[in-house]
Amino acid sequence: MASLILPIFSLARETEDVKVVVTHEKPIGERLDDLLQGLKQGLIGAWQEALGIWKKMLDGVKNLWEQKIWSFFFRKIEEGIQKIGNVILEKFRALLNR
Repeated sequence: MASLILPIFSLARETEDVKVVVTHEKPIGERLDDLLQGLKQGLIGAWQEALGIWKKMLDGVKNLWEQKIWSFFFRKIEEGIQKIGNVILEKFRALLNR
């Protein structure tokens, strides 16, 4: 039972306030410039990476369009033209046989 109660007493003891003094070698303006420069470089790097990803995605869509979708539509257009051509040819032969 004592092992359950004793840890509670350790939380109730007083603690001293600790003050930390931070000193910097560079003035605030230079530190801010360094921070902004690092942020700029990080954004440029992220943007370049995003552009690379988008280019790969665009290339994939372009390849899909050229290999699958466009060839499918081209085939369907070709079949439609062939059917129309056959209908015109049959009508022309029907006119000649009259």
